[in-house]
Amino acid sequence: MALMRAVLECPPQSTPNELEGDDSDSRWSQKAVAELLAQGLREGEDGIAFSNAAAVQALILDLNRAAPRDPDTESFEEDYRRFPHHAQSTMHGAAIEIAILFIYWLSKTNRVRLANRPAMPLPSCPKLRDCLKQNLRTEA
Repeated sequence: MALMRAVLECPPQSTPNELEGDDSDSRWSQKAVAELLAQGLREGEDGIAFSNAAAVQALILDLNRAAPRDPDTESFEEDYRRFPHHAQSTMHGAAIEIAILFIYWLSKTNRVRLANRPAMPLPSCPKLRDCLKQNLRTEA
């Protein structure tokens, strides 16, 4: 958790090094954090310890704030038409996915009974609920 937090708090380089493979704007590192979190959340109780719920939620909210809303590639629309799951490969798509996975992960703990009341909003996670609502909005 501490390493993921450190990656997200690392400021981008002020003068980007134009070497191939350089992560000057930290997007690759942020994407790696999102992928690591997603894997840990998919594993339910065998993944990330439930005692880290607040820290995990904070990381998810930070990733959602940092994720660029513009497509990562010039061919995004064409790629999405061919393979709709392509959206997950973008930073924005990955950030939304981990927010949804967080809800799944919470459902695996005895402290939160989402499975018994599926229509219930996320009262224990108002910031996450607001984040998801914001991502559902479309710009005209």
